[in-house]
This record gives sequence, C-alpha cells and structure tokens, in this order.
Amino acid sequence: MAIHEDNKLVQQEESDDLTLGVLEAVDTKKSITQRSIARDLGMALGLVNSYLKRCVKKGFVKIQQAPKNRYLYYLTP
Repeated sequence: MAIHEDNKLVQQEESDDLTLGVLEAVDTKKSITQRSIARDLGMALGLVNSYLKRCVKKGFVKIQQAPKNRYLYYLTP
C-alpha cells in the first residue's frame, strides 16, 4: 500500500512541475506557441495543450484569439 501512495505522490509532483514549467514559459515569452513550449520542456504537444487547458480552467491563464487560428496566452494576476 505504501508503494502505491508513493507513486501517486511522485506523479503529482511531476504534474506540478510540468504545470509550473508551462506557466513559466507563458510568463517569460510574449509570443509563445504550444509547439515551442513542448520543445523547451521536452513534452508532447498534446500534453502541453491539456496542461494549458487545465491552467485556463483553474484560472491561471487567459486565452485571447489572434488572427488565423492563433491564440495569445496571458497569466492572470
């Protein structure tokens, strides 16, 4: 039972680290793409997309549509 709880804790820490990495990437670059975040953090593009959606749902990030299927990401105060 303790091993299972340890694995859940490690997975949660990794998830928190990836979330923080995505938030830092949005904060540091004015013009950023999901693809560049994925490359910089060594994540899959789809995983970056899901982390960004999760951050939007939690209210950490706002999205504004830009021309031609592009979006701008902003950290909330």
